[in-house]
Amino acid sequence: MADKAGEEALAKKRWMAIQMLRISGAILVALGLAIANGALDWPDWTAYLLIGIGMFDVFLFPIILSRRWSTNKVK
Repeated sequence: MADKAGEEALAKKRWMAIQMLRISGAILVALGLAIANGALDWPDWTAYLLIGIGMFDVFLFPIILSRRWSTNKVK
């Protein structure tokens, strides 16, 4: 029974890590859009960099982590 509780705790931690990654990615995209629209006086290249990193964090990195952490290993 203790092993099952440990697995559930690990799964909750991993789920929370993926959700925090998605939230931080969305914040990076919003910051990049603010820079691109001129709300912040930063160089344009930082806007594109932040948008790119944020999109990766929102869409691709959670998939990579979930496949790495999956208990159903399919080859």
